[in-house]
Amino acid sequence: MQWLISNYNLFYLLIISILLFLSWYHFQRSQYDERRKRRFSKNRLKRSAEQYSEWFHNEEYEIFLRKHKLPRWITSSRLNAVRLLTLIVLLLVLSVEFLTGIKYLTMSELIALGLTPLMLSPKRPYPLYFIVQQLKRKNNNDISNEVYQLYNDIKSTFQIKENNTQNSYYTIQYLLPYFQTIRPTLEKMLPALQNKELEKAWDYFSKDLDTEEAKILSIVMREVESVPPEQALVLLEQKRKEFSNHLYNRYADYLKRRKFIIFALVSAGAMTVFFNEITVFFMWYKDVMANVNQSMN
Repeated sequence: MQWLISNYNLFYLLIISILLFLSWYHFQRSQYDERRKRRFSKNRLKRSAEQYSEWFHNEEYEIFLRKHKLPRWITSSRLNAVRLLTLIVLLLVLSVEFLTGIKYLTMSELIALGLTPLMLSPKRPYPLYFIVQQLKRKNNNDISNEVYQLYNDIKSTFQIKENNTQNSYYTIQYLLPYFQTIRPTLEKMLPALQNKELEKAWDYFSKDLDTEEAKILSIVMREVESVPPEQALVLLEQKRKEFSNHLYNRYADYLKRRKFIIFALVSAGAMTVFFNEITVFFMWYKDVMANVNQSMN
């Protein structure tokens, strides 16, 4: 009972809010015929969802998300809706804490909740931008490794003397189960290969994967498909060094980035330990000086 008396302001606010909502709800219902409302409720909800989606849509964010090949269900509209919802939750929690005088979240949790809208911004220098960039690099590394594997497998088929086919359709169809990252791209280009639309197939391969190794293989295969098998094997052997150099440089860049990340983490840990020692020393010094001043007085 004492708690109810001490928090009467909150209950008063809730009652007023409920009464206002009920008044608005009944007013809205009185504006439309009930049968018409039921008949068009689904369409109205769909239109409302489309309007909210357009309101939250950000073309710059959308281009960034699609460029880095994030899943299709991650859109700029949903991302901005989550950011706004997080901000609303933070404001509601702060309002309730102010009215009731009860702390529902710790300071660190409030700070994390308040920083979430900024952290979810896909722009430099916010964390989501660098996380997406890192995921793209990892995906590109996986793509490049599998493209190099595909290159070696195609070259191996030309080394078999019994193989006289000049169309890579059967080779890729046979190798398809052995790939994961580039498998969707290979599946989509197979119909074009089957119809001997080589330019269309390998152009799609290059654009969809969008890595340097994929572009090289695309150019090579356009030439390979148009020459006899003996010349094709020579051409593939000539491009082997170029493939190897690209993979070596990519792996070297990966090692440099990992070295920098490890150095940053170690430095952050060392600084934390160093500042802990300084804090302890400062507290000890403060207590000593307080005791000295007290003894002198």
